[in-house]
Amino acid sequence: MQARSTTLAIVFASAILLCHAPFRSSPRDVMERYCSLDANGEQLAPGGWLRLAKMFVPKHDNLVPNPVVLAFDKLDVIREYSIDNPTMEGRDRATMTIHYLCLGELDYNSLRFSQRSGQPSIDEHYNLFLTNHFYGIDSRGNQREMNGSKIWRIDGLPRKPYITIDTAIRYIARRSSKTTNKALKQNANQTIEVLQLLQ
Repeated sequence: MQARSTTLAIVFASAILLCHAPFRSSPRDVMERYCSLDANGEQLAPGGWLRLAKMFVPKHDNLVPNPVVLAFDKLDVIREYSIDNPTMEGRDRATMTIHYLCLGELDYNSLRFSQRSGQPSIDEHYNLFLTNHFYGIDSRGNQREMNGSKIWRIDGLPRKPYITIDTAIRYIARRSSKTTNKALKQNANQTIEVLQLLQ
């Protein structure tokens, strides 16, 4: 994810080290859990991105010895998603594809919604590894590759959020209730009306 001046930035401190317990079982189980959490807005919750990131094994060139700063300015709103069965490549590697039926993009800063035109399907391809390495944050809040139980993890780091209509409406309503910006409130109301029509 590329940082921009108008993006949401979330700095994770060492206090966010308590995360969900590692999820064992199959590659499909891991992807189903990731997609469900993401669709329900886990990345928008405090510490949520890190909870998802612990399901991943990062590429070394994605790690820098600095506090974590997340940045995204678009949220994809989806009607549904489906998960293909994994293609196994040996005993410790699998590939999977997630198919998202996307309705449009929600701009994080303005809360404006842009409906998607043309082909609404987006495919995301993932590699998974049976590994004891995973993404973590050390006591100083810096990114590190850590070691733990040998379980299935996703290659890389969490991608941009894909959230359901209900999740988007709840998120927009919460943002609207916490701002005094009249323009933002107006955008929020208009977007909620559009999303409700798409339900």
